[in-house]
Amino acid sequence: TDALAIPPLRLEVLAARPGEDAAVRPVIESHGAYVFGLFVAARPLPDENRLDYIEVGLVATTSLVVSVRKSPAGGGDPFDLSGLGPASAEGAPAGILVHRLLDDVSDSYVSSLDAVYGEIEELEDGIDDWPSSEVRQRISALRHELLHSRKMVSATRAAVRRIVDGRVEVGDHALFPTDVELLFMD
Repeated sequence: TDALAIPPLRLEVLAARPGEDAAVRPVIESHGAYVFGLFVAARPLPDENRLDYIEVGLVATTSLVVSVRKSPAGGGDPFDLSGLGPASAEGAPAGILVHRLLDDVSDSYVSSLDAVYGEIEELEDGIDDWPSSEVRQRISALRHELLHSRKMVSATRAAVRRIVDGRVEVGDHALFPTDVELLFMD
């Protein structure tokens, strides 16, 4: 941390237990020699009829990406970064690894939406047989999950936009050269 001069507040954010700050919002920022990012991935928990949200932090320089994966506040495994392994083993540049991480976080919301659709189908199947209080509770819970996911996706999209328009960078496009910035546009 001395070489990168990471501010103590940023280290505290990375080290904080998940769920300690209910206002975690996805962000990516330039800090001179490095980029700091904090993102929230979603994981469906169909047996519990809910989604779990998992914090993933990163510090990236032009030659190194350090990720901080937190286990969900309610327990369970941290976000799976195994998709970065092959690219890292092939010597992919740090900017590509950041892109892959953000792509995996974004994909987590697609699979979570599929799970919510499954919950809606289950609700439709049981609407005539279940007590109205249970139907109302499940609809309310689904609405809450969708609103929370929308908030996280929107903030992640805004963070990615900062990369695409060149506001987040290390040096003269050294971390996110134009060809890497274009990857973030899809």
